[in-house]
Formats: sequence, C-alpha cells, structure tokens
Amino acid sequence: MLQKKNSKDYEMKVFHEPDFEGWMEKLSAGDYRTVIIDLDKVIDGNTTFDTNQLHGHDFTSKVMPALEAVTGSASSAREFLEMILMDHLIHRGDKTWSYERVSRNRNGQHENQEIIFEVEAVTPA
Repeated sequence: MLQKKNSKDYEMKVFHEPDFEGWMEKLSAGDYRTVIIDLDKVIDGNTTFDTNQLHGHDFTSKVMPALEAVTGSASSAREFLEMILMDHLIHRGDKTWSYERVSRNRNGQHENQEIIFEVEAVTPA
C-alpha cells in the first residue's frame, strides 16, 4: 500500500496514468518481471530509500535499456521506472509505504527531484 507522506488516504493509481498504461502495453512480460525483481531487491532490503537508489549494474544493464526502448528516451525511461515502482507499492500488501517528493541541490548544480519512500506500517501475517 502507498500513501503520500502525512496523508491518511491511500494511492489508488500512479501519476500520468495514460502514459503509464500506454508504456505498459509496450513492455514485454519478461522485461516487466525483470524490473519487478530488481525493484524488490531495493524494497525488501530497506525501510527507507529514494529514487536515486534505483541505479547500479542491474538497473543500468538490464532494466533501463528495456524501459528506454519502450519510452524512447532516458528521461522518460526513468519516469516510467518511478511509475512502475509506485504501482508496485500500491499493490503490495505486506507494508504501507509513504512517499514525498524532495528537491535536492547537488554541489551547486541544478536541483534534482527525488521521491523518498519510507515504511509506515507492516501488515501482520
């Protein structure tokens, strides 16, 4: 389950749903499964994380090329990955995650917006 930080309402769908649905139709089931497996490594290994943690060898070599092929650009692929992540957290019932968007300035460079996710509650088994 997913909710905006300091909100009692749960998210029911991702932002920019028409883009998300269109890209999902083009993404193969195998590529989607690869994305979910790599996202679960981050989700299951942390009680808090941000979208900048969605990097590394698995994402660079396996996930992002497939998403970029679907969306047509690296920036859209990154946005699509965030949408898949949010959709996945909406439908996972084991924990309630909160999120907030934060702008961060990196060494005098332009601000980079990240989404920070944090476990708010664990659903009893």
